[in-house]
Amino acid sequence: MKKFLSYFNMFEINLYSRSYKSGIIRMAVSLAIMLAAWAIRMSITIKDPTINIISAVVLFALMIPCVLCFFVAAVECLQVSDNIKKYNERGKK
Repeated sequence: MKKFLSYFNMFEINLYSRSYKSGIIRMAVSLAIMLAAWAIRMSITIKDPTINIISAVVLFALMIPCVLCFFVAAVECLQVSDNIKKYNERGKK
């Protein structure tokens, strides 16, 4: 159960993982959310300027955590690469 819940902690890097799965899943989900927010913003035209500004702020507020999660997942993938390299070096000795 603890491993399952670790996938939902968006901003925590697993320093000991040797699997790219969680990083790639988080990158894909955050990229999908960012693209969906951008597509919604570009496809819907709102005549009222107040609602237009509010929707832009809400979608921007949604994009910030997605960008941060994407970068954290990218760093985790780099850390996984280092972990795999260290694990393979230990096995050769």
